[in-house]
Amino acid sequence: MSATELYRRALRRFAISLILTVMDGLSCLLALYNAFGNKVMFALILSLIVPLAWTLINVWQHTLSDLRRIQCVVASTEFDRG
Repeated sequence: MSATELYRRALRRFAISLILTVMDGLSCLLALYNAFGNKVMFALILSLIVPLAWTLINVWQHTLSDLRRIQCVVASTEFDRG
C-alpha cells in the first residue's frame, strides 16, 4: 500500500473512531440514566457496554497502528531527503 493510501485510510479510521467513541459514550450515558431505577434494564445495559467497549478498543488499535505506520513512512522519507 502506498503512503498516500495509508494516510487516507488512517485519516478515515481516525475520524470514524472519534465519531463512534463520542456517539457510543453519549448513548451509553443516556441509556444508563433512563434505566437507573430499573435494576434489570440497568444490569442489561451494563452488560452490553462490555462488547461495545471491546469493539471500540479494537477500532482504536487499528487506527493507532495506521498512524504509527504513517509516522514511520514520514520519518524514513525525511531521513532519506537529508
